[in-house]
Amino acid sequence: MTGVARSAAARRRDGDGVIDEHAEGGEPDRASQVGDQHERSSVYEVGQRLTHSFDAVPIESAGERLPRVFIAGDACHTHSAKAGQGMNVSMQDAFNLGWKLVTVLSGRVDPTLLQTYSAERQAVAQDLIDFDRFWSGFIAQPMADPANPQAGGVTADQMRAEFERQGRYTAGLATRYEASRLTGSGENQSLATGFEVGTRFHSAPVTRIADGRRMELGHVHQADARWRLYAFGDESGDGLRELAAWLSTDPASPLRRFTRDSDDLDAVLDLHGIFQGDHHDIEVTGLPEALLPPTGPFALQDWERHGPQAPTTSSPPAASTDPERSCSCGRTNTSRPAGH
Repeated sequence: MTGVARSAAARRRDGDGVIDEHAEGGEPDRASQVGDQHERSSVYEVGQRLTHSFDAVPIESAGERLPRVFIAGDACHTHSAKAGQGMNVSMQDAFNLGWKLVTVLSGRVDPTLLQTYSAERQAVAQDLIDFDRFWSGFIAQPMADPANPQAGGVTADQMRAEFERQGRYTAGLATRYEASRLTGSGENQSLATGFEVGTRFHSAPVTRIADGRRMELGHVHQADARWRLYAFGDESGDGLRELAAWLSTDPASPLRRFTRDSDDLDAVLDLHGIFQGDHHDIEVTGLPEALLPPTGPFALQDWERHGPQAPTTSSPPAASTDPERSCSCGRTNTSRPAGH
């Protein structure tokens, strides 16, 4: 009997009692009637599933054939409805595939780049499924009783630690890409211990030097398929100026090597400099071209779009002495178009 038919039958019955019914096959289903009021409820089953690949290349041919058909979102992975995490992962699928398609179709890289889509995003979806299953079982445990430790359970410190880890998934910050042609191996991780290689770039409050506007550093990262190079200057700023000058003029610099003559200097790699000190002390017009590149058909310098930043406090963003958060001054951080 269908749910609709069963509801109609229940409404035709007399009496004030509660009627429990179960669908065939043991599925938990409940139809209740109290007087003239009728309610029906059923149990929602979380279907967490994952396809073997996010493209049309058979597993045995992975790495040998170029993918031409791609799937994303619920078409290849489903998750629990909790906190919209499945939606977040699905949007990141599209972002990951989108910038790679743009890069390939514009002729900047060979089509083998598209092979990385399924490899990267399938691992992310599997990680979310694994964590969600762990989290569901973890919070179902009773709290530990200090007076009776033999009974087991979860301590307050354990709950706090796992809740913080769960928050990173909810915020979309738990993704970490493994070493590949796009992600470094981490051999230089000691230069920026707070920026873990393969994770999303951290944001920090900064002041735009051109007009003194306070803003988030991460908000300059536009969804335009360009890579970002964040350069954190030393106390004097001389090292950052020297780097920007080299990037501006030397044929061996990545800005010159990977940018076509017909394109703007920042068409592939967008440089952002973060200086120490007060923004009033930095003369914008004297900065190298790479920090304020002329763009567009009229080769204009858009200071609001490209302007370098200074920290809003006495310490530069993410350059504190805290070893868990530091990105030492005089260092650079390269971020892919999707922000990792």
